[in-house]
Amino acid sequence: MIPSSPSETHGGRPEPRPPAALAEAIWKSFGRTQALQDVSVSVQAGECHALVGRNGAGKSTLVGVLTGLLKPDRGDVRLDGEPAPSLGDRAAWQERVACVYQRSMVIPTLSVAENIFLNRGEGPLVRWQELRRQARRLLLEWGFDLDVDAPAAGLSVEQKQIVEIARALAIGARFLILDEPTAALESHAVERLFERVRRVKESGVAILYISHHLEEVYEICDRATVLRDGKRVVTASVADLDHERLVTAMVGGELARAEREQAARVEEVEGTPRLKVRGLSVETPLGSV
Repeated sequence: MIPSSPSETHGGRPEPRPPAALAEAIWKSFGRTQALQDVSVSVQAGECHALVGRNGAGKSTLVGVLTGLLKPDRGDVRLDGEPAPSLGDRAAWQERVACVYQRSMVIPTLSVAENIFLNRGEGPLVRWQELRRQARRLLLEWGFDLDVDAPAAGLSVEQKQIVEIARALAIGARFLILDEPTAALESHAVERLFERVRRVKESGVAILYISHHLEEVYEICDRATVLRDGKRVVTASVADLDHERLVTAMVGGELARAEREQAARVEEVEGTPRLKVRGLSVETPLGSV
């Protein structure tokens, strides 16, 4: 089991604080394919935890388990120390876990406010003025600059991402999964995303951050878990996980060594001049131009 970190003290003794999300000894197969093998990961409140691995490492399967879309063959999921809801109780899952996927889930025919409070209405009537007021309050509270009456169809990729994060915060979810959040963002938008991640993290929300861009892991994450071939290879503080160790954990020692040798050969070839010209001069005869 992955130990949780101490938090509040009672009577001078530190009390262990349960992780915001804990997947413990998870096994999951699809037919003969073993997608996850005894995988454990914990994400603490106020932590940005990276989940990295090559394609096919098991990241998407683990996200499916952590969001209640997949039932593990073996193992347990706990949220804030409590057993995860049953798979059929989607409302209970959505109150605890929110995932912002690489592909936007914003509905283009609805406004920003309607998307934020999608499926949150109580009763047959919608109090539109109150809905817009609450949406404005939420966006201002988190420093998000969006017109709540704007149709979602006209939003940029970055703005749609803001709507999805705001929707998760509106529901009250304290565990947020960001799946390749920078894949379609320009560089200046990536910096703004990092600022939002830090703000959300400081509020005590736990974040699982999935990315192929390793420089982002060092920029925004506190700890990292590496999956390879459906197994957890390492979980460590980002400060203690240098780039070479991280890459080796992702691809394996032999492959990492082969990739370094290939990169060295490419650098050597690229560094060898193919043509050298010195002291060249050309006299152009009159009338030839």
